[in-house]
Amino acid sequence: MTNIVPIWHQNWVHRYYQLGLSIFPLRYKSKSPPKGIKWSQYQSVKPPSQQISVWLSTGYFWNIAVICGNISNNLVCFDFDDPTILTDIIPNPMDLTKKIVLGAWVVKSPRGYHIYLRSDKQVNFTRLVSKSKKLELRGNKTFVVLPPSTNSMSVKYRLLNTLNPANLCLPDKQDVYGIWDSWKDV
Repeated sequence: MTNIVPIWHQNWVHRYYQLGLSIFPLRYKSKSPPKGIKWSQYQSVKPPSQQISVWLSTGYFWNIAVICGNISNNLVCFDFDDPTILTDIIPNPMDLTKKIVLGAWVVKSPRGYHIYLRSDKQVNFTRLVSKSKKLELRGNKTFVVLPPSTNSMSVKYRLLNTLNPANLCLPDKQDVYGIWDSWKDV
């Protein structure tokens, strides 16, 4: 494998960074950072732009991760590992489209879906897990894999909102705690 990260992939890295997210690289087809990178240090301080450039030039950004919570503008992720749970919560596909229009990022992950929002309040949790264990809400100091990353089975994380990183805006602020309360026991 070459150390050069494709330009289209670099564009995603730059856009996530421009949006003020605390991002770091993951190894190719992996959820683990490259040797020597400790992601925990970016839970409270974002990597500087020079570090992003070094990671790109050394070919480290084949997969991209974001640290959720306060460090990334109160970004949170609803993680649906079972895609049928999402259709139980939002049975009409048009409602999912409305969520996209309202400013959520909707990502088709290898196992299900990720829905990214920004909390309208400070994120005071790390991880909330539903009783059914099929839905998780990730907050402060947790990380999630971002598109266009690829898992170990060569399945891509696909953002359903846009294929062009230049068109991506931060998700809208919403009552994440209220949404969690309405979805957690599905």
